[in-house]
Amino acid sequence: MPSVEPGIGDFGELEARLEQLGWDDLMSGRETALLEKSLTQVAGVPVAIVMAAGEQPVAPIRHQLQTVAWVSADLDTGLLQGLARTAERVLYQASRYYLAANLHLDVVQRNYQELQQQHARLQASEARYRELSEQLEERVQAQVAQIEDRQRRLYASEKLNAVGRLGAGVAHEINNPIGFIRSNLNSARDYLGTFAELSKRLRTLPGGEELARELDLDFVVPDFQDLIDESIDGSARVAAIVSALRRFAGTDESGVCATCINELLQGVWAVAEGSLGEMRVDWALDESVPPVELDRAGISQAFYNLMENASLAAERPVGLVVETEGHEQGVRVRIRDDGDGMAPEVLARAFDPFYTTRSVGAGTGLGLSVCRDTIRAHGGGIDISSEPGSGTVVSVWLPGNPPAGES
Repeated sequence: MPSVEPGIGDFGELEARLEQLGWDDLMSGRETALLEKSLTQVAGVPVAIVMAAGEQPVAPIRHQLQTVAWVSADLDTGLLQGLARTAERVLYQASRYYLAANLHLDVVQRNYQELQQQHARLQASEARYRELSEQLEERVQAQVAQIEDRQRRLYASEKLNAVGRLGAGVAHEINNPIGFIRSNLNSARDYLGTFAELSKRLRTLPGGEELARELDLDFVVPDFQDLIDESIDGSARVAAIVSALRRFAGTDESGVCATCINELLQGVWAVAEGSLGEMRVDWALDESVPPVELDRAGISQAFYNLMENASLAAERPVGLVVETEGHEQGVRVRIRDDGDGMAPEVLARAFDPFYTTRSVGAGTGLGLSVCRDTIRAHGGGIDISSEPGSGTVVSVWLPGNPPAGES
């Protein structure tokens, strides 16, 4: 069969190339000899494939409307023409093989190059994300170190501003690259359908089934599909985290705005999940809760602090249940943990500024006091109930006044 030429190009270029090929380009010397032998057996007299007409009778062999060789034998014109048509059919199959083999190779090379480019972009994006994550951690630690001895209101304000700026920076830097990565992966998945169709058509050609087995297409095509699907799922996860970080940081909305508390809580957990160890969360969300007017950044930080406190409620992994309940005047949020609970003397001082039960340097003691101030600034209230060995329940009302008898 004819040799495969790398980098021929698209289908139109291959067709144009076929028109320029001669007999020797499509048929090797061995294949020509085998064809002559077969034609000799059919005709009963010696038959030769020649490149120029001689003294013996000849019939032209045409390819792409051009004469590329002659069948030469001591036969009448009708038999010679029949042998020439047979040779043309053999030459046609050789040209189809040439076309399919080169087109297949070109598709593989192009897909491989595109995959390499996408992989390089993904690596660059991952490196940039890692760098931003390290910068985020360093800057947060630097901010916390500078404001430990400041007044708690200034501490809370500076922390929220830092998280907002850093969240916006991370989201901005990641959003664009992850967008074109997802777009390119989806395009690659679409192209894979073309590759699969080419594989199917290849099998219908002479020698195609053997070539498919040789190239292990039954494994390569579905495995490549799985790789693309996994990459798309991973990029979607990154995009979801970026979106949650933007909501947590309050970069999508400025000031007070109508907010679905269920979405806000789930967004806070999406940001907090990676840093709160092995804490488990179950959701009991009332889908009928009304929107409430909130400063997203401040309330997000408050609920983050509550989830962080719950994760530290025991030396073992803690389970958490987050409930929401809608009322005419607002929304109640309950956060229950199955930790070790608090002794009465600890519970009595839970909201005191700078009070902490953690070791020196492990906490500032401002988390719950900042939560209370933030929630009160929204016209709401917060209450904690806890007993040793029975876990803790934090109840938050937003916005407006809680029902009679509740703080």
